[in-house]
Amino acid sequence: MAKKRTPVSTATIPGDVNDSAAQNDSATQRAEAAASNLVESHDSTKSQEPTGTTGNESARTDPAESEAAKTSTPPQFWAVDGVWYYERGGRSYELRPAESGGVARRVRIRLEHQSRRQFDSLDLVSSRARRSFAAEIHRVWAVEPAVIEADLADILDRIERAAEKPEAQERSAGRTVDDLTEAERTVGMELLRSPDVAARVVADIQALGYVGEANNSLLVYLAATSRKLASPLSVIIVSESASGKSYLVETVRKMMPIDDVVAATSLSDQALNYIEDLRHKFLILGEAVHSEAVEHQIREMLSSKELRRLVTVKEPESGRLVSHMISTPVVVASVMSSTRHRLNPENASRCFVIGTDESDEQTRRIHEAQRAKYTIEGVRARREVLPTIISRHQAAQLLLEPVAVVNPLAEHLDFPAHRMRLRRDHERFLDLIASVAFLRQFQKERQHDGSFEYIEVDLADYRIAYDIMVGGVLEQTLRELPRAALRLLEHIRNYVARRVNEEGVEPVEITFTQRTMREVTGASHTWVKEHLRQLVEYEYVDVVRGGGARTRGFYRLVATNGVRPVSITTIPTPQDMAEWTA
Repeated sequence: MAKKRTPVSTATIPGDVNDSAAQNDSATQRAEAAASNLVESHDSTKSQEPTGTTGNESARTDPAESEAAKTSTPPQFWAVDGVWYYERGGRSYELRPAESGGVARRVRIRLEHQSRRQFDSLDLVSSRARRSFAAEIHRVWAVEPAVIEADLADILDRIERAAEKPEAQERSAGRTVDDLTEAERTVGMELLRSPDVAARVVADIQALGYVGEANNSLLVYLAATSRKLASPLSVIIVSESASGKSYLVETVRKMMPIDDVVAATSLSDQALNYIEDLRHKFLILGEAVHSEAVEHQIREMLSSKELRRLVTVKEPESGRLVSHMISTPVVVASVMSSTRHRLNPENASRCFVIGTDESDEQTRRIHEAQRAKYTIEGVRARREVLPTIISRHQAAQLLLEPVAVVNPLAEHLDFPAHRMRLRRDHERFLDLIASVAFLRQFQKERQHDGSFEYIEVDLADYRIAYDIMVGGVLEQTLRELPRAALRLLEHIRNYVARRVNEEGVEPVEITFTQRTMREVTGASHTWVKEHLRQLVEYEYVDVVRGGGARTRGFYRLVATNGVRPVSITTIPTPQDMAEWTA
């Protein structure tokens, strides 16, 4: 737990409560009253002592009196990542919600005092639970129960008051560029004018807790930034549960101005039709697989930039039922995630489809980062560094100005053409280049053609977009098999090769079961079953026999040479582009 430090202001740490205002609240008054009563009781006891006490005896301090005196110290209260922290009188509390939703009243609590720790779980609303916890602390540490009860009452009161504050207030919603302070403008503009702004975005996303995967991180951030353009980007992240896809989206969400974000974990069939404003928003949909009605609306939003619905209304004068067309303009940069690899192909072809790194090495990197969160440096970073990063990016995003992007390099661009969906992928690549240029707009000279102002794409923009596209994004988008299925195929090929060398037989003679692959990979039954099914569908693996609902399946490797890589050599490299435009 972090050592006591000056509390961070409400503008930077969600859930922080102003201490001066808190002194007037009932719970704090109860805490002060409890402390005062304890002091008075000890004072009265001392007044009845004989006057002949020695100097040493008069200098002794009762432990309870000492605790009561410390209670008058102004408390510190803040929240980081949904965890509440409270410090007062040398006592440090850490409270984690034991249930989701609503106000976190039932908590797992850790109390630290004079290098001692006590763990428990309790319902803060229950006076019996608070008394029981205070009594236990008194039994173990000899701290007066009234002091602990006053702390818990104050904590509950602060949590409830923080919950009453709308999220928009906590994250400075409703702010415009005119509301930025001079300091915010300075740090935001410094980021936008930095020559290595792309690398800094990736570094900041990693500092906020997302580990590795620089291309995915930068792509999602650029997608969110492109909401201000006429043709925003859309991304679908497909990967296994707990792989980090939602964490990446949530991390980028924190970096955007709250008013520019529309986030929903689920949708009713007509929900999108009734959102008041969907112009230049960062739209986050928690699941990429919806009902057919919602899938159609998403398609319309991404293609035609509007939602149209025909509704029947009654004319007030004649009482006749008539049809009216309601049209809502929509310009959104959308990000969706899913654990299901069977996406709607019409929607998938309108988005970058990417996956997360599910390797063991990435898991170990994540474990290392998770452990670092609980070091003193990690706690200090969550309190002091991370709010600064979020504030810097929100300011930078507000400073970005609507401006047209012209790409003079487009005439030199080439692109693969062997699939129909590449018609849309080519346009998305151009949109990606424009998004990079838009983010770097303050590093460019504004130009005019007499009717509008614009900025031009340069080689630095192209290099960043090329590295994202060729560095794995386009290959993931074009390859229908996910990364996890390719990993399983590689395990199967290695297993077959080993058996061939040991037994001296042909590869077609080697069969294996799902259980065999679970033992080889160490993966779960669901993971092996799902990706083995995909390999069978794409004819990399064949079912020899069985495999029904009640029979064990035996499989055989068909494609011993693996999967042919996707050819993207037609896309000019930055070096080629530099030579052609010299």
